[in-house]
Amino acid sequence: MIKDKKFLFNFSKILGAAFIAQIIPVLISPVISRIYSVEDIGVQGVIFSIVGFCWIFSTLRYDNVIIIDRLINPIRNFITVKKITVITSFFLTLIIILFINQLSEYFNLNEPLVLLMVPLIVYINASYELLIIYNNRVQNFDNIAKIKVFQSSISGIFQLVFGFMGLNYFGLILAPLISKFLPYFKSKLFRIFFIKPKLYKKDFILIHKYKKFPLFDLPSSLINNLSLQLPIILLASNYSLVISGAYFMTQRVLQIPITLFSHSFLEVFKERICDPKNQFKLRKLMLDSFILIFFISFVPFVLLFIFVDDLIVVFLGENWIMAAKFGKILVPSLFFRFISYPLSYIILLKQKQLINLIFNIISLAFVVILFSSKIDVYSLVIKLSILFSLQSIIKILYSFSLTKNNSNIEI
Repeated sequence: MIKDKKFLFNFSKILGAAFIAQIIPVLISPVISRIYSVEDIGVQGVIFSIVGFCWIFSTLRYDNVIIIDRLINPIRNFITVKKITVITSFFLTLIIILFINQLSEYFNLNEPLVLLMVPLIVYINASYELLIIYNNRVQNFDNIAKIKVFQSSISGIFQLVFGFMGLNYFGLILAPLISKFLPYFKSKLFRIFFIKPKLYKKDFILIHKYKKFPLFDLPSSLINNLSLQLPIILLASNYSLVISGAYFMTQRVLQIPITLFSHSFLEVFKERICDPKNQFKLRKLMLDSFILIFFISFVPFVLLFIFVDDLIVVFLGENWIMAAKFGKILVPSLFFRFISYPLSYIILLKQKQLINLIFNIISLAFVVILFSSKIDVYSLVIKLSILFSLQSIIKILYSFSLTKNNSNIEI
């Protein structure tokens, strides 16, 4: 894989863009942590966690079809998935309106109307991801790089501007929304951003052909995402927005290595493993990828574990001591997730969604059990870190086992 010049060239483009895209929020984080309160960050964390949970429904997981299906024109699949997104966002809006008071009370939100932003954020986030996926499918990695840098730059600028304008948590929420909408203006896909959700026969053919995605991968992804987002939500409802904000900021800072390297690697890796000509060497691709990611990440993560608590306090300020303690605890789980994130795409490629669903249900059950134990918050985060580490290790092992026979993709 290291000798594959095309792979390294595409990966380097995505990685370079991801680096620039991530260095911007890193550079502005000391300012963000000082112009916004811990409670503002807590509200942002709760809203984004709800969005992360609802986002799974937005495409019913049919977004994977754009990459996997090599027989249909990708623009045709893109249009079908976009229609699905419009329909699901409409139903989400109705649900939010019906239960807005109950939801705001449960999440300790003083302003219920902020919840009305959730469906719009979900729709724009899904549209943004579909734009990235489409460019991946047509191997336009230059465009992916430009979109990522542009989105991060605009988001950072608006968060600072809104912060100095005194918009509190509203500025934190609105800035990423604007930044993910603007890339469509430069895209030929802008004309179908607000497409009419009318489904035709060819749409239903695709929906039926890949029905495993909504039947198995949707609940599986939903539960897996809920396992990651639930701590932020439950910390807000069971403890306080301050604790939830500290945990969210920790996750935001520590997520940078995954977004920077692991996600960039996945963008190129999944296009490679979905290519029919590579189906009989999946095990080699998997092993090469594991070795590459492990040896690149091991030493940096050891250093991060040693110095993370001091770095967070210096970087974010004395008000974030709790976040620093959380960071020390969560680094090991981040290391294993860093490795498993791109490699576990094999599970989708082989369409083992049912097994993945069962595994994620078990993981979610353990998260719920931990929060029901009523232990102190630091003991809780330690146990969450252990759980997330085990979850990633098992996914790596299972993904590797699926390449044993190097069989073709199961459709």
